[in-house]
Amino acid sequence: MEKDKLNEFINIWSSAPDLGIPSQDYQHHYFFILVRRIVETLKDGHESDYLHNLFSELNQYARFHFRSEELMMKSLEFPGFDAHRIKHTDLLEELSIREGELAMDFSNEKIFELLGFLSHWFSEHTETVDKEFADYVLGHPLYKSKPNLF
Repeated sequence: MEKDKLNEFINIWSSAPDLGIPSQDYQHHYFFILVRRIVETLKDGHESDYLHNLFSELNQYARFHFRSEELMMKSLEFPGFDAHRIKHTDLLEELSIREGELAMDFSNEKIFELLGFLSHWFSEHTETVDKEFADYVLGHPLYKSKPNLF
């Protein structure tokens, strides 16, 4: 396993960007923890069964996080809900495809491809569409009056 490449992923996944919505920030941080666990496991010499389980957990956690985020969007009538939800659906489909490919070809190349895909997608998504959503939420009167509901 290429230690330099793994260290690069550790640096990328060292800290999640905060959007200012505690529940969402917590979930983003946990997503980062899962990816770092995968990378650290690879650095220590991977056991394929354990790594498959971690990738599966990551996929399931993404589903949970997106559902949580989408419920917040609906409850606050976020105008960009449909477009945002499509991005979530697209990611989950792509993540499932890549997880399946990894199950058939558990190679360093496939692992790095998946980690690279996740790195690019997560940074792109949080810095654009999640930021847009967060700006909307933080300015919403219901969130301002009862932030603990979210």
